[in-house]
Amino acid sequence: EKVNGRVMVPFRAIAEVLGAEVDYNAGAITAKKNGQTLAFSLGGKQLTITDDSTGKVIKTTSVDSAPYKKKGRTYVPVRFFAEAFGLTVQWDQDMQTAVLYDRAALVNDIDSKFTVLNKWIKAQPSTENARTLRTAATIGAAYTAFDTIDGNKDYKIDVKTEILANGQAIEATVTVDLRVLASYFLGDSQADDVLTAAQAALLRSALSNVKLELLCSADSGDLYLKCPAVAKILATDDADLKALSNGAWLHINWADSTFGTLFSENLKILKNNTFTSVGESIVAANESNMTAYELGWEDFYLNIKNDVNRLNNLLGDEQFTASGSRYTAKINGLSSDSYDNLTGSYTLNTADGSFSGTLESRSDSWNTTKTVLTFSGSVQNCKLSVTYHTKNTGILSLDITLSTTESSVEPKNAPPAGDKIVEWTQHDYSNDWDYVNPDGSLG
Repeated sequence: EKVNGRVMVPFRAIAEVLGAEVDYNAGAITAKKNGQTLAFSLGGKQLTITDDSTGKVIKTTSVDSAPYKKKGRTYVPVRFFAEAFGLTVQWDQDMQTAVLYDRAALVNDIDSKFTVLNKWIKAQPSTENARTLRTAATIGAAYTAFDTIDGNKDYKIDVKTEILANGQAIEATVTVDLRVLASYFLGDSQADDVLTAAQAALLRSALSNVKLELLCSADSGDLYLKCPAVAKILATDDADLKALSNGAWLHINWADSTFGTLFSENLKILKNNTFTSVGESIVAANESNMTAYELGWEDFYLNIKNDVNRLNNLLGDEQFTASGSRYTAKINGLSSDSYDNLTGSYTLNTADGSFSGTLESRSDSWNTTKTVLTFSGSVQNCKLSVTYHTKNTGILSLDITLSTTESSVEPKNAPPAGDKIVEWTQHDYSNDWDYVNPDGSLG
């Protein structure tokens, strides 16, 4: 039951479920578990935890709702007493239910299934003391469109990206030559019906040197984007679009959004490398999702179980064969919601944190496709190659190189003073629809 906004529960029921030995003595109540004694009194607002072996008080906590007796049962505020037993407490608003779980035990249980992966994680160099990390990425993309009549056509794109991140802010620059996209779209016979010669020339020019700049503050939720090339393509008589095409920044604030909350948390995690184990990663991610998306906590354990099962099929201890510090897993015909008929092998080196392998999957559910992923290196310096082959349609190939180092340059979180800024305004589409009468006719 709820009293003064606090959920009160029968103490003996919760204590004995948790394996504690309960004793009542003239209004004084104790519960013993794991060599510790929790003590409080009816009507009192103080909770004491004592070490049974030394008799010393470990912790004293004040509670804001005093325990009371009702129909022969002692009621206590669930959060204070559950946390005193080492449990984590969450409140499910929809179900009006307190959800209790032993977080440490849950993390340890998951980690027991991924000892190899956890060794590999621990082999990664810590970035906690680095003020800023600089990540440079190059991406080479090539697409071959099959044409059995006029001959296959090849399209290539090269992308360069540089990212500065320090846990509070991100500064990113992406440069890419997209003229090949103009060639692809303008090569369509229907393009002449859509674009004039001047518009086609503008498209080629705008896509020849696309530069995207991004500044982001995790604390304030401010996001600034600048990409004149895109604005030029979209340019109309709109004053804001004209400003953006001339180099103005587009400002968006997502501080109160779900995306903003998750982005801020993940930015700090990636920089500080605070996911110390598989169990911690899975539990923390699900806790964050439950809170950010306001999901029902009744599905918390089920979601964790599903995450563990999916990961266990790929990276669980039983998948690996050891050879010194090198652990190799072989996959043969594995399927899930994310992939079909996955085959291949990969190796994790728990001494230096490196990895390598090749994985292939095939799907025949819609168009027949085959995907091949090859990877090698370390988390800080790695190479990945991906080919995505669609039967009788084409092949997309991606060659990606990533390199992360410490940097003395701090990322900017806002445009330079004097730069023009255009505020993002979200269009209300509700008025764009005709009113529908109850009989189905349009108003």
